[in-house]
Amino acid sequence: MMHPEVDNDMEKLYYSRYFDEISALNSQLVNMQRELAKKNSELEKANQFKNQFLSMMVHDLRNPASAMLALSRLLMNDLSETTSDEQYSYLKHMNTSSEFMLEMLHELVEILEIESGEMKLDKESLDVVALIERNIAVNRVLADKKRIGIKFSYEARLPELMIDKHKFEQVLNNLVSNAIKFSHPDSEIEVHTFRENEEIVIAVIDYGVGIPEHEMDKLFKPFGKTSIKGTGGEKSTGLGLAISKAIVEAHKGELKANSSFGFGSEFTVHLPVGVA
Repeated sequence: MMHPEVDNDMEKLYYSRYFDEISALNSQLVNMQRELAKKNSELEKANQFKNQFLSMMVHDLRNPASAMLALSRLLMNDLSETTSDEQYSYLKHMNTSSEFMLEMLHELVEILEIESGEMKLDKESLDVVALIERNIAVNRVLADKKRIGIKFSYEARLPELMIDKHKFEQVLNNLVSNAIKFSHPDSEIEVHTFRENEEIVIAVIDYGVGIPEHEMDKLFKPFGKTSIKGTGGEKSTGLGLAISKAIVEAHKGELKANSSFGFGSEFTVHLPVGVA
């Protein structure tokens, strides 16, 4: 039989070793936390540098891109009757390419503002139905080129919303123009707005190409392009939906997507009623 004093010594030795192991692990954890904090700080600085670099680059590129767009339009108007079909096609390609480049540069500015937390909202009380009607009227020009109809229905006596008119027009334009882009010629797009409990819902529905289920997670990520192409060969920057989501969330709302590959897509904006 072991003496009680020996038992106590063994117990003390056991707890001493246990305490030493815990202390060593705790020290390792502290060192790892310090290293992680250092890496996070380095990543934050690198991200800030990246944003500053992109901001300068975008600023320097917007002026020549604008000049190219204006010049191509001028040449198309002035030389339309004196150039050959082949030469005119070159001018048209220059025009569409510079227009696309300028659109991407504008959207890069938006993304940089969002990432840096500098996006500001200039809210005012607005009639959302009138805002949608104006946006549809602008987009009918694109829709008519593909013989696509736009059907708009809305619930009567909807309350006005406190929203940033300019930025919310960006959201509407992105959703409606995307619906046109991915719809088949001679089809129809539906836009509905209604109240659902304490939210105003805006739904944009198309019956076009749809999005594969495994690519849905790309939709709201910057440059998160899916494999789907516009039915008229239209290009996409991959930034519009990411910007739209950020704008809607800045209004304390939510942007949702539902799609069935080959059958179309539905995007819904949910905005709370009465949020200042």
